[in-house]
Amino acid sequence: MDLGLRLADRPPEERLSTRVIIVAPAGTDGGRPPARLGLIAENVISIGSAEDADTTLPALDLPDAAFLGRILRIGGQTVQLLDIDRLLPPELASGLFPAADTPSLT
Repeated sequence: MDLGLRLADRPPEERLSTRVIIVAPAGTDGGRPPARLGLIAENVISIGSAEDADTTLPALDLPDAAFLGRILRIGGQTVQLLDIDRLLPPELASGLFPAADTPSLT
């Protein structure tokens, strides 16, 4: 999933700092190997941990952007967390990650 298109309606710039981040959405295994989702993000220059946050602010309640999570301050930088389980529209998520009782094609 292209985060530039999802969050800002534009593709990422061609940069050396553009990365594919592999995540595992919750509740997608159902006895199967865990599903993976690749997120394309630009300007990725470091990896941090939410446990290192100096300050944590609650997520905003925005119905059109329910995927926006808490806001953190880590080492003087402001970081917006994303809820990957809400990042995909429900109809797309159900197509990519079918329920556990849906037969596998393999």
